[in-house]
Amino acid sequence: MLKYVVVTPANRNTQAYFHHVLESMLRQTHLPEQWIIVNDDLNLETTDNLQFQALQYSWIKLVNRQDSTVVVGGPDEVGTFWAGCEHIEVYDYDVLVKLDANVALPDDYFEVIAQHFGNNRKLGIAGGVCIYDMDTPQSEKTKASGQQVSGAFKAYRLPCFKLIDGLKPCLVWEVVDELLANYYGCEILAEEKLLVKIYGNFNQTTASKQNSLKTGQAFYYLRYGWLLAFLTSLKRSFKTKPYFISGFYALLGYFTAWQNKESQIVTQEEGAFIRENRYNAILGKTPTKQAIAQPVEQHTTQ
Repeated sequence: MLKYVVVTPANRNTQAYFHHVLESMLRQTHLPEQWIIVNDDLNLETTDNLQFQALQYSWIKLVNRQDSTVVVGGPDEVGTFWAGCEHIEVYDYDVLVKLDANVALPDDYFEVIAQHFGNNRKLGIAGGVCIYDMDTPQSEKTKASGQQVSGAFKAYRLPCFKLIDGLKPCLVWEVVDELLANYYGCEILAEEKLLVKIYGNFNQTTASKQNSLKTGQAFYYLRYGWLLAFLTSLKRSFKTKPYFISGFYALLGYFTAWQNKESQIVTQEEGAFIRENRYNAILGKTPTKQAIAQPVEQHTTQ
C-alpha cells in the first residue's frame, strides 16, 4: 500500500477541535510515515498535549512557527503548511497530505485514499467530501457537492504535487491546484463514501474587505485578465456578503495588483488554461480536463 506523509497547520482558531483530528489519526487503519503538526500560536495546554502525543508515537512530530498571522485559509495557512514540509524526515513516501486541525476522519480514510492512488496511476489529487458541523443549533450538517476536494483534507500524489509546484500563496490556492493538476494531465477524485466532518463556524458566504481585496489580487496573480476578473467579481457581488461591496473590493484588488505590476504565480500557458476553464464555468460548459499530454503516470517512478 502506498506510503503517505501528513502536514497539519494548527492555530488558535482550530485548537478547540484538535482532539477530533488527533483521535481520527490514531484510529487510522493505515498510518502515515510521518504526521507533522505545525504549532502556529497554539495555547500552552494544547501544545503540552501535542508534545506528549509526539513522545508516545514516533510518527508524530510537533514543530513551532512563530512568524505568521493566525488566519483560517489563504496564504497564511499555505505558509504554515510549507513550514511543516521543511521538517519532513522521511524520503520514501508516495503521497503528501494537507490536513486541517478541525476535522474528523473515518477510520479507514487513508486506507481507501491509498487504494485509489494505487489503482489509478493518473490520479493526482484525492480526498473525501465534507459534512459541516457549524457549532450553531440552527445549522444543519450538510454534505458538500461538486468535484473539488476540500482544502481541509487534500492528498497529492508526489509527482503531481511537484508538477503543479505545490500550493500557491494566494487565497484561492485550493482551486488553483486542481486547475493546474488538470493542466498537467492529473485526475482528481472526491470519494463520496468518505465523509469528513469539519468543525467550526467559518462562514464562507461572508468576506471582509481585506479578504475581498486578496481575492482580487489572486485573480491577477493567476492571469485572469480584466474581463474575467470583472465577471468573477460581479458574480461575487451577488453571492458573498456584504453584497456588491465584496465584488467591488475584489475588482479593486485586481487593478491594484495590476497597477503595481506584482509578480504572477503561473506561467502564461497555465494562465491561458485557467482562463479557459473559468470562462467555461461561467458559460456552463464542461471544463477542459487536460492541456498538455503529460499525465502524472509519466512522471512517477513507482
